[in-house]
Amino acid sequence: MHHKIDTPAAVRYSALFPSFEADAMVAMIEHEPVGEDGIADLILLNYKGADFAGHRYGPDSQELRTTLGEMGSSPGANSRRAGEKGRQRLSACRDCGSRHAVRAVIS
Repeated sequence: MHHKIDTPAAVRYSALFPSFEADAMVAMIEHEPVGEDGIADLILLNYKGADFAGHRYGPDSQELRTTLGEMGSSPGANSRRAGEKGRQRLSACRDCGSRHAVRAVIS
C-alpha cells in the first residue's frame, strides 16, 4: 500500500488509527470511575477507521480490508482489559454502506 503517513491527519486514513482509538478508550476507562458503583455505565466509541479508509480508498480496497482487520483485533483485547474494572457488554453497530464491516469486526 505504501501510503505516506507523515502527519497526524494521514494516520487517520491508515490501519494505525483503530489501535489509537481503542487505546484511547481503554486509557479513559482506566482513569475514570467506570464500574465502581452499582449503576451501569455507558461508554460510546465511534470507531472511525473503516469510515475514513472506506471514503478515502473505496469499499473494496486493500486499505479498508487491512483497517477492518485491525479493528477486529482491538475490541476483544481492549474489552478484556476494560472488563477488569467490572462487568461490561460490547455492542457493535455499523454505518450505512459498510455491510462488510460488522462481519469483519466481530468474527
